[in-house]
Amino acid sequence: MDVDKREVDALCQLFHTLDGARWRRKDGWLKLDRTIDLKSGAGLAWYGTKWEKNRLVALDLSRNELRGVLPDVFGRFKKLRSLKLNHNPQIHGRVPHSIYTLNRLQYCYLEDTQLYDVIPSKLAHNLHITQYKTDTIATVRFHTGHCQWVVDVSEQEMYMVATALEAARQPPKVYEIKRTAFNATGPERMAAATKLQRIYRAKIARRKFQQLLTTIYEWYIDPDSGAVYYLDTRTGNTTWEKPLLLNRISAQEGSRKQLVKPKLPQEDTWEALQDEDGYQYFWNPTTNETRWEHPLLRPTIQDELLRRYGHGTTPDERYEKLFMEYDKDGTGTIDAEEFTLLCGDLGLALSPKQIENIMASLDTSGDKLLNISELKAWLDTSY
Repeated sequence: MDVDKREVDALCQLFHTLDGARWRRKDGWLKLDRTIDLKSGAGLAWYGTKWEKNRLVALDLSRNELRGVLPDVFGRFKKLRSLKLNHNPQIHGRVPHSIYTLNRLQYCYLEDTQLYDVIPSKLAHNLHITQYKTDTIATVRFHTGHCQWVVDVSEQEMYMVATALEAARQPPKVYEIKRTAFNATGPERMAAATKLQRIYRAKIARRKFQQLLTTIYEWYIDPDSGAVYYLDTRTGNTTWEKPLLLNRISAQEGSRKQLVKPKLPQEDTWEALQDEDGYQYFWNPTTNETRWEHPLLRPTIQDELLRRYGHGTTPDERYEKLFMEYDKDGTGTIDAEEFTLLCGDLGLALSPKQIENIMASLDTSGDKLLNISELKAWLDTSY
């Protein structure tokens, strides 16, 4: 078997790069350039090399005064089992990556050099510190596969390796797979479809129920007092109070001609009195009931505002407090939606068409918004 020309070229490059002419021992190395002509392999007894079947299996150049940057030529030594470059303090640079690819390598000694990045954190295991040379340098023995390494590492490099190894020992992160329409299983798709159908049917049921409620109650205006009262079409009963079922929906305007409106207390059962502050109120001696408003009349807007905000406020202050409850954004104006809520809160049952007409008549500025002056003028003149 002939000598592998690639291995000889690699040794020549190693010799010239590491200043071979100044090595302490260089027996046979000066004949490297002629060795390729020796077909039998004779004459391969260069210092520090060991050959088997014309293949380099060991290279020991320790304590030989090598100097320079270690070249990346070791990937050509496919049969190399032992590499010793230790105790050559003038070798420097990064450890060639090709050394880690040598599958047959069993021993690699690089201590007492200036090489760095010598511990591959993804491959190293069984780390042991064999000697502390200084406060920041230590000799470490570790393994990569079946190969034993002895190298010098700095404190900073040791910390980085230890951090990487600690991170590698952590359990892998559990990534939760987000369920979507594209990766859901058959049962999951069925459950999702059932839920959507249930939500849709509930929405339809609520809509039908609200439509049904609008047919149960009708509202009418008392021609005598101008107040609104409600008719329950199921029982025929009428009431001045707005039914609780109409909190979120509006009743329909009634069209019946012959209708008995709610009865009011008789006038002779109530007496007008005054409290300690001189305010008038009404007392029923039969039921011992008291009211601020006149019992024969439906409470006016002023009565309602007085009941809410008390006698200690002026009419303008009561209007201002009412307005501020619906002017949520503090702009000093309310829109049609807020005006509708205000009217409903005061018991003024108005249809959307009526709301639209009132807004058009009151909005003197044309911005489709009402201010407190416009609202006050309307309530004073209409109610």
